Amino acid sequence: GGHFSIFPQQMHKAIVFVLLVVHANALPDGIFEIGSLLQGSSDGAGRSNCQSRRGLVDCQSIGDDCEFVNLPIGCNPTVPKSCTKRRVGFPMRQAKVKFPCDQPFTKRPMVLAYIQGGDNSKMYSTSLAEVTNSYFRANIQRTDDVDNPLMSCDRLQICYIALAIA
Repeated sequence: GGHFSIFPQQMHKAIVFVLLVVHANALPDGIFEIGSLLQGSSDGAGRSNCQSRRGLVDCQSIGDDCEFVNLPIGCNPTVPKSCTKRRVGFPMRQAKVKFPCDQPFTKRPMVLAYIQGGDNSKMYSTSLAEVTNSYFRANIQRTDDVDNPLMSCDRLQICYIALAIA
Protein backbone atom coordinates (compact mmCIF):
# COMPACT_ATOMS: atom_id res chain seq x y z
CA GLY A 1 0.00 0.00 0.00
CA GLY A 2 0.79 3.62 -0.23
CA HIS A 3 2.20 5.75 2.47
CA PHE A 4 0.59 9.05 3.55
CA SER A 5 2.24 11.71 5.65
CA ILE A 6 1.14 15.10 6.93
CA PHE A 7 3.61 17.79 7.82
CA PRO A 8 3.10 19.43 11.24
CA GLN A 9 2.09 22.75 9.67
CA GLN A 10 -0.73 20.95 7.76
CA MET A 11 -1.91 18.91 10.75
CA HIS A 12 -4.26 21.58 12.11
CA LYS A 13 -5.93 21.94 8.67
CA ALA A 14 -6.53 18.19 8.48
CA ILE A 15 -8.01 18.09 11.99
CA VAL A 16 -10.37 20.99 11.22
CA PHE A 17 -11.45 19.28 7.98
CA VAL A 18 -12.19 16.00 9.80
CA LEU A 19 -14.15 17.80 12.52
CA LEU A 20 -16.25 19.62 9.92
CA VAL A 21 -17.06 16.37 8.11
CA VAL A 22 -17.97 14.63 11.39
CA HIS A 23 -20.12 17.60 12.54
CA ALA A 24 -21.93 17.82 9.20
CA ASN A 25 -22.89 14.16 9.44
CA ALA A 26 -23.49 14.04 13.22
CA LEU A 27 -27.21 14.93 13.18
CA PRO A 28 -29.61 12.42 11.64
CA ASP A 29 -32.16 13.59 9.07
CA GLY A 30 -34.99 15.53 10.67
CA ILE A 31 -32.91 16.56 13.69
CA PHE A 32 -31.43 20.05 13.80
CA GLU A 33 -30.16 22.59 16.26
CA ILE A 34 -32.74 25.06 17.57
CA GLY A 35 -30.48 27.88 16.32
CA SER A 36 -31.22 26.92 12.74
CA LEU A 37 -34.86 27.93 13.31
CA LEU A 38 -33.73 31.52 13.21
CA GLN A 39 -32.18 31.12 9.78
CA GLY A 40 -34.10 31.78 6.60
CA SER A 41 -35.16 34.66 4.43
CA SER A 42 -36.74 37.72 5.99
CA ASP A 43 -37.86 41.02 4.50
CA GLY A 44 -36.21 42.99 7.31
CA ALA A 45 -39.56 43.87 8.94
CA GLY A 46 -39.80 40.59 10.85
CA ARG A 47 -41.79 38.79 8.15
CA SER A 48 -40.35 35.67 6.57
CA ASN A 49 -40.91 33.17 3.85
CA CYS A 50 -41.93 30.20 6.01
CA GLN A 51 -41.77 27.84 3.03
CA SER A 52 -37.98 28.12 3.10
CA ARG A 53 -37.62 27.62 6.87
CA ARG A 54 -37.56 24.64 9.20
CA GLY A 55 -39.51 26.64 11.74
CA LEU A 56 -39.66 29.81 13.75
CA VAL A 57 -39.74 31.11 17.31
CA ASP A 58 -41.92 34.10 18.22
CA CYS A 59 -43.90 35.82 20.99
CA GLN A 60 -47.00 37.93 20.34
CA SER A 61 -49.01 40.09 22.73
CA ILE A 62 -52.57 38.85 23.29
CA GLY A 63 -53.92 41.41 25.77
CA ASP A 64 -54.85 41.24 29.45
CA ASP A 65 -55.46 38.05 31.40
CA CYS A 66 -58.57 39.41 33.14
CA GLU A 67 -61.78 41.31 32.71
CA PHE A 68 -63.74 43.54 35.08
CA VAL A 69 -67.48 43.11 35.59
CA ASN A 70 -69.58 45.83 37.24
CA LEU A 71 -71.62 44.52 40.15
CA PRO A 72 -75.24 45.74 40.43
CA ILE A 73 -74.73 46.82 44.05
CA GLY A 74 -75.47 50.51 44.60
CA CYS A 75 -75.96 51.19 40.88
CA ASN A 76 -78.39 53.60 39.33
CA PRO A 77 -78.81 52.51 35.69
CA THR A 78 -79.69 56.06 34.64
CA VAL A 79 -76.49 57.57 36.08
CA PRO A 80 -73.24 56.77 34.19
CA LYS A 81 -70.36 55.43 36.30
CA SER A 82 -72.59 54.92 39.34
CA CYS A 83 -71.51 51.29 39.66
CA THR A 84 -68.52 51.55 41.95
CA LYS A 85 -68.23 47.86 42.85
CA ARG A 86 -66.42 45.68 40.32
CA ARG A 87 -65.34 42.09 40.26
CA VAL A 88 -62.25 40.84 38.48
CA GLY A 89 -62.48 37.58 36.58
CA PHE A 90 -60.05 35.41 34.67
CA PRO A 91 -62.16 33.79 31.94
CA MET A 92 -60.95 31.20 29.46
CA ARG A 93 -59.98 32.94 26.28
CA GLN A 94 -58.93 31.99 22.80
CA ALA A 95 -56.18 33.66 20.77
CA LYS A 96 -55.58 33.43 17.05
CA VAL A 97 -51.89 33.82 16.23
CA LYS A 98 -50.79 34.40 12.64
CA PHE A 99 -47.29 33.26 11.76
CA PRO A 100 -45.14 36.28 10.74
CA CYS A 101 -44.72 34.95 7.21
CA ASP A 102 -45.38 36.39 3.78
CA GLN A 103 -45.49 32.84 2.43
CA PRO A 104 -47.08 30.23 4.76
CA PHE A 105 -45.52 26.91 5.72
CA THR A 106 -45.86 24.24 3.03
CA LYS A 107 -47.59 21.92 5.53
CA ARG A 108 -49.11 22.42 8.97
CA PRO A 109 -46.23 22.90 11.42
CA MET A 110 -45.99 21.30 14.83
CA VAL A 111 -46.63 24.09 17.36
CA LEU A 112 -45.47 24.19 20.98
CA ALA A 113 -47.04 27.19 22.78
CA TYR A 114 -46.85 28.65 26.26
CA ILE A 115 -48.03 31.81 28.01
CA GLN A 116 -45.71 34.45 29.40
CA GLY A 117 -47.32 36.85 31.87
CA GLY A 118 -46.16 39.90 33.73
CA ASP A 119 -46.19 38.12 37.08
CA ASN A 120 -44.52 34.74 37.37
CA SER A 121 -46.72 33.66 40.29
CA LYS A 122 -49.72 33.06 38.00
CA MET A 123 -50.04 29.77 36.18
CA TYR A 124 -51.75 29.35 32.80
CA SER A 125 -52.77 26.30 30.80
CA THR A 126 -52.62 26.37 27.04
CA SER A 127 -54.09 23.96 24.51
CA LEU A 128 -54.16 24.17 20.74
CA ALA A 129 -57.61 24.33 19.19
CA GLU A 130 -56.48 24.58 15.55
CA VAL A 131 -53.26 24.65 13.54
CA THR A 132 -53.02 25.60 9.85
CA ASN A 133 -50.05 26.43 7.66
CA SER A 134 -50.56 30.19 8.27
CA TYR A 135 -51.88 30.47 11.86
CA PHE A 136 -52.86 28.63 15.02
CA ARG A 137 -55.61 29.12 17.59
CA ALA A 138 -54.94 28.48 21.29
CA ASN A 139 -57.17 28.18 24.37
CA ILE A 140 -55.76 29.94 27.44
CA GLN A 141 -56.94 29.59 31.03
CA ARG A 142 -55.51 30.79 34.32
CA THR A 143 -55.18 27.65 36.43
CA ASP A 144 -53.29 28.55 39.61
CA ASP A 145 -55.03 27.44 42.79
CA VAL A 146 -53.46 29.08 45.82
CA ASP A 147 -54.82 30.39 49.14
CA ASN A 148 -54.12 34.07 48.34
CA PRO A 149 -54.09 34.48 44.56
CA LEU A 150 -53.02 37.71 42.90
CA MET A 151 -56.13 39.40 41.56
CA SER A 152 -54.34 42.03 39.48
CA CYS A 153 -54.40 42.09 35.70
CA ASP A 154 -51.30 41.38 33.63
CA ARG A 155 -50.51 41.69 29.93
CA LEU A 156 -49.97 38.30 28.33
CA GLN A 157 -47.83 37.08 25.48
CA ILE A 158 -48.19 33.78 23.73
CA CYS A 159 -44.77 32.40 22.86
CA TYR A 160 -44.32 29.47 20.52
CA ILE A 161 -42.07 27.33 18.42
CA ALA A 162 -43.50 26.25 15.06
CA LEU A 163 -41.56 23.36 13.49
CA ALA A 164 -41.95 22.30 9.87
CA ILE A 165 -42.34 18.54 9.82
CA ALA A 166 -41.33 16.78 6.62
